[in-house]
Amino acid sequence: MTSRHRLLVVEDEDFMRQDLEAIVRDLGFEVESCADKQTALELLNERHFCMALVDLQILRTPKPNSITPNYTHGISLVREIRMTYPTRHHLHHRFPIVVVSGYAREGPAARDVMDEGASYIVWKDGDVALATHLSKVIKERLLLAGKEDHADCSPTPLELSIPGKRKAKRTAVMLGARTAYLADRHLCTLLFLVRGKVLGSRVSNLDMGASGPNRRPSEINKEMADAFPSGVKQIIKNDHHGNYWLIDDITIGSIAYEELRALENHSITALANELQGHLPCDGNS
Repeated sequence: MTSRHRLLVVEDEDFMRQDLEAIVRDLGFEVESCADKQTALELLNERHFCMALVDLQILRTPKPNSITPNYTHGISLVREIRMTYPTRHHLHHRFPIVVVSGYAREGPAARDVMDEGASYIVWKDGDVALATHLSKVIKERLLLAGKEDHADCSPTPLELSIPGKRKAKRTAVMLGARTAYLADRHLCTLLFLVRGKVLGSRVSNLDMGASGPNRRPSEINKEMADAFPSGVKQIIKNDHHGNYWLIDDITIGSIAYEELRALENHSITALANELQGHLPCDGNS
C-alpha cells in the first residue's frame, strides 16, 4: 500500500509506545500517540484517524500522579470509540480497533474488550516477533475494513433518523448510532430542514412561517451535540441571508411518521405527511 493511513496509538508505557510508533511508521503510515483515555478521545475528536491501537492498561487522564493504569480505562475507551464509529464493511467494522495488550490474555478481560467492539487482540507477553505480527494484523484489519487505500478512509455519510421514541416530552432523533432528544419546537425546525434536504433547497425563517426563538435552526447544533460523532461540530450551517441547511454529509434514514402524527402538533403532522410523500419507503406507514 502506498497510502498514508493515520493511526492512533494509546499506550501508557513510554518505551512500548515508541515501539508501536516505529512499527506504524515502518509501514509508511502516519501515527499519533498518547498515554491516556482523555487525550485519546480529544485527538479522535480533533482529527481523522483510520484505525487505533489500544493498550488496556492505560491512564484515565494525563495526570499520572493522581491515578494508576487500569484495564477498565482501556475497555471503556474501546467502547466509546466503537460508539463513535459503529459502521461496518460487510462483517467487519470500518474503524478497526486493535488491542495490543498482555493483560487481555486473561479470559474475562479478553471477552469484555471484544464485546465492546475491539477488532482483534495482539498479545505483548512472550511474542518475540511483535513487530512482524502486528504489522501483518494492521494491514489485514485495514483490508477487512475496506480501506485498501487511504482514499477509502473518507468519513461515511451521517444517517439522520427519527425513531419517534419519547422521553420526558422529548422525541428521539438519531445520528448514526447515537441519540439525542428534542423538544417539539426543535423537532419541528429539524423537520423543516429535513424537508429542505430532501427537496435540495435551503430553508429560511420565512419558509418556516415564524421568526424569533421558536425558529432558530442553529440551536439544534447545541441540542443534538451529544449525538455528534468524533470530528463533527455541527450538522446545520447558515449564510448571511438567514438561510439554513443540513451539511452535505447528512443522509436521511427512517422516520417514524405515525409516532410523529401522534404528537398532535399541527406543524409536525403536516411535515410528517409531506415527508412521507417524498420518502414513502424510509419511514413507517
